[in-house]
Amino acid sequence: MTIAAGQLSNTFNLTFLDNNLQDGNQIASVTASATGFSNGTNSILVVDDDLPPSLLAQAESRTAL
Repeated sequence: MTIAAGQLSNTFNLTFLDNNLQDGNQIASVTASATGFSNGTNSILVVDDDLPPSLLAQAESRTAL
């Protein structure tokens, strides 16, 4: 990502690939650096959208005699 001369900031999109694993929410850090400037770092919470496997239990059926 480029910040044009004379500008103090810019926006950009982040794209995360879905790993199809339930591994919980994760913290990701983004760092920007440029010669002659202090580095900037920020953290974001990446929310896990994968659900835990569901357990199916079938009740035992009994017939009355």
